[in-house]
Amino acid sequence: MNKRYVHAAALALAVSAALPASASSFVLNFDGIADGANANSDPVTLAHGITFSEAQLIPDADEFGDAIPGSDKWQSVPGASAIVARDPNTFAGGFYGAAPSGLNALDVRDAPVLLTFAAPLDLTQFSVTLDRSSFGNLFPVEVLFLGTDKHVLGSFITDQSVPGFTGMLPAPVFGVKEVLLSTTAYYDDISVSAIPLPAPIIMLGAGIMALGAGRRRVAG
Repeated sequence: MNKRYVHAAALALAVSAALPASASSFVLNFDGIADGANANSDPVTLAHGITFSEAQLIPDADEFGDAIPGSDKWQSVPGASAIVARDPNTFAGGFYGAAPSGLNALDVRDAPVLLTFAAPLDLTQFSVTLDRSSFGNLFPVEVLFLGTDKHVLGSFITDQSVPGFTGMLPAPVFGVKEVLLSTTAYYDDISVSAIPLPAPIIMLGAGIMALGAGRRRVAG
């Protein structure tokens, strides 16, 4: 193979190695922290650069600090209380039943929550399991996947009236920076999978291989 192709292949590998470690599958069950602890202190959360924060639909502001009509986006609320993990079987009367994972679940009863990744991820799989109660919204609500510009990239429906309901991503979604979890429920066993290699690198590698094969055919 021509040195030019070898150098290009090496460059592709170097670029892929320099990308964030998003190629992984993991589950957030919040069982590694104490009941009532900040969810951002969970070991799995910390290991994968995830943060949780209270969310609110807030408009952008113009240069004078006035709200821009039609610019509402889901954003973190400055100064809001920490999002915690709780044992739903012992908190608020225990009406929510034991956490699906066995110990704790993410408390999203009082306000929507933004799950934020350290860098955008190309998700191939994402699922959540709700608490074992039938409390919450009386109508189906969405889990939203947001890009860096806060635009909705995808969604799936959850039914909080069904105990232990599991909702999952129906198809891959690319460039996800945040996930919005709707209020009035506990969320548990949040399962995340990202593609092993970003699509542009895969395409570059395939192109290099094709060029090399073509050159060999011409040389033959």
